[in-house]
Amino acid sequence: MPATLIDNINLLVNATENFSLLKGKDLSVLPCIENAYLIIEGDQIAGYGSMKNLNHKAEDFAFHINATGKIVLPSWCDSHTHLVFAANREGEFINRIRGLSYEEIALKGGGILHSAKQLNETSEDKLFTQAYDRLQDVMKLGTGAIEIKSGYGLTVEGETADVQNGTVTLRGTIKSRDDLQKLMMALQESNIKNVNNQLTVK
Repeated sequence: MPATLIDNINLLVNATENFSLLKGKDLSVLPCIENAYLIIEGDQIAGYGSMKNLNHKAEDFAFHINATGKIVLPSWCDSHTHLVFAANREGEFINRIRGLSYEEIALKGGGILHSAKQLNETSEDKLFTQAYDRLQDVMKLGTGAIEIKSGYGLTVEGETADVQNGTVTLRGTIKSRDDLQKLMMALQESNIKNVNNQLTVK
């Protein structure tokens, strides 16, 4: 399997051997290795450590990256986004700076109701294209896992258009397999194709 060597890394971040759940003050500890290397085989990390312990040459690898002066760190996991929306609200940010409340902004025609109106007036194809482009942007900035919420539709039709552009994740419990089947059929009828079913049947 082709392997990649990243060497001369200025700082390798979160190089930990502890994979247990961290809580409280333990979360403030971020193990790092200065002047480090990282070996990747396929999509797996095969090895890492200090450069003084590297027993391979760059020529031994199919790919080689010299990371002198660079930092290597894990990708971000963004657990709350509203990636699917029709237009930004940067104008409202200016109003907030000027001291207007959310209620005053809403009375001027802004706020979430304005966002919902814009979303419901935008085609599904355009929503998909916009969301896809935003996803590419956040990936380039280092995000490797992302959760995308709906919420701006405010109607069944609007929310359906919102979630059709991604994967719907179902969590929690449901009373029976019959109810689960009905739910899955309803999603299918709504043309929602990508369903990650994590529901537990009581």
